[in-house]
Amino acid sequence: MHSKQNGFISIPLVITLSALILSFGLLASFTSESDIASSFSSGNASKALFYAKAGMRDILERVSINRDYNGTNNLIDLTYDIDFSGDSTPTTCDTPSDGCASVRLSKQPDYGSSTVVRSPRIITVTGRYKDAVRKIQYDAVFSSYTELISVKHAEVKVLPTASTGGATSITSSAATLNGWSNPNSNSVYTWFRYDDTPVPTTCDDSFGTRAPSGTAVITPSPTNTGTDPVHFATSIASLASNKTYYYCAIVDTESSGSSPKVYGDIYSFRTLP
Repeated sequence: MHSKQNGFISIPLVITLSALILSFGLLASFTSESDIASSFSSGNASKALFYAKAGMRDILERVSINRDYNGTNNLIDLTYDIDFSGDSTPTTCDTPSDGCASVRLSKQPDYGSSTVVRSPRIITVTGRYKDAVRKIQYDAVFSSYTELISVKHAEVKVLPTASTGGATSITSSAATLNGWSNPNSNSVYTWFRYDDTPVPTTCDDSFGTRAPSGTAVITPSPTNTGTDPVHFATSIASLASNKTYYYCAIVDTESSGSSPKVYGDIYSFRTLP
């Protein structure tokens, strides 16, 4: 699904979302200060980032009102462009522009079934201005009561991204762990770590049990160019009943784990009695 929209956003919600963005440090990039200084040295690059953030505000309004929002079809990724140039015959965001944002809201895996992954919603926004392109990814995290509680932000540059998703198919002894990665044109290897205790404050590749014991591979293909988030999952079993487990997604560009790993946030679930 791809369409062109002018976008919509109300002033009160702009204020609310702005407060949320500031509260959770959304505008603090996960890149080094030297990278930030270098990228902002170009006025066009700065404007491209501005339009990317404008596109983010538009889609965040939609999903904050309705966590399951996906236009008219939850079985496919939602994509649309927002033109900010004011041209009478605006171009798509696939070409150089005087200001546009291309928004992509990843579908919810297994939508319509009992195993649907409802949080986070993975959002990718590409801002363009002239020859400059800036791409950022947002993980919109919801509570079990469908309230938007936090937003994680990272700029997609060289490394792939890693996002941990909610667990599904939870029983007294098993569960399915979910994650996403934007391979960023790489072939990437994905896995999870999980344990009931101890609980690390941030994800690492040493705690608990690795699942799967090897890796799952995401490879660019005609249907996956490697530049948008891709869902991956693995099932775990032999769990204790009525117990809380903690887990996170891990992504690497090398199966040996020798290259820098990228980590998702730590999530938890509780098995049934």
